[in-house]
Amino acid sequence: MQTDKVTQCEQALERLINRETIRVDADSYDEITYGLIEREAGTVSKGYIKHDREKFKSIVDRLSEHKAQKKPAKPRQNTLQRKLEQLQKNVEDSGENVKKLEQLLQIMMADNLKLVEKCKELELENVRLSSGKIIKMLSDRPH
Repeated sequence: MQTDKVTQCEQALERLINRETIRVDADSYDEITYGLIEREAGTVSKGYIKHDREKFKSIVDRLSEHKAQKKPAKPRQNTLQRKLEQLQKNVEDSGENVKKLEQLLQIMMADNLKLVEKCKELELENVRLSSGKIIKMLSDRPH
């Protein structure tokens, strides 16, 4: 079973190198790492590949070879573009949320103003009573 997992990791590495992935979006990474290989393999847990163990030598060597051949490149344009679009969407969503919250605040303030006016009316009505006694408000009672 150990060999099966190592084989799956080797196959996953080749798929990542060829950008023909099954589990990981081929445009979601700029650099191949052990964690990315493990995710693409699918059946191994995080931290499974140990670069200092003999059974992973083929994976470590192939990855090192690939990194040596590959020029240190800037992140791919589509990755940067996707991140930029996501940030712009977050800004738009935040703006919409602010507008909704401002509307709710205005409604709450208007409702509170109506309540204050109603309280004043009730207090004046209470003073106008012939007895002159002030009737306790329901809100004054202990809960």
